[in-house]
Amino acid sequence: TESSGVFTFPSTGIYLVIFDLNSNGGNSTAQYQFAKIQATTDNSSYSSVAISGHAIDTLNFAASCSARAIVDVTNTSNVKVQFQVQSQSGSSNTIVTGSSSQQRTGVTFIRLGDT
Repeated sequence: TESSGVFTFPSTGIYLVIFDLNSNGGNSTAQYQFAKIQATTDNSSYSSVAISGHAIDTLNFAASCSARAIVDVTNTSNVKVQFQVQSQSGSSNTIVTGSSSQQRTGVTFIRLGDT
């Protein structure tokens, strides 16, 4: 489930969490974006457990990347994840792209087995 950007797992177990980020930079100057998976084990303090990035320049107007993490969910009340997009650029034109018919930017959770 999701609440205020925080995802709670349905059951304990080992999960593969994949965060796909797709962006479009338009006609802007070189810029960089990072997809971050952040996790907590105490339902309070989050830290990055996976980071992936891509560069968009004036010749390459679209880019994508995937951050992946293995998360050991020993307690569904305390172990949670959230996702962050961080941009670094000389321009504010970067657009995170999405679609109602295909996954462009999104998250996949796969339960691999018991903890």
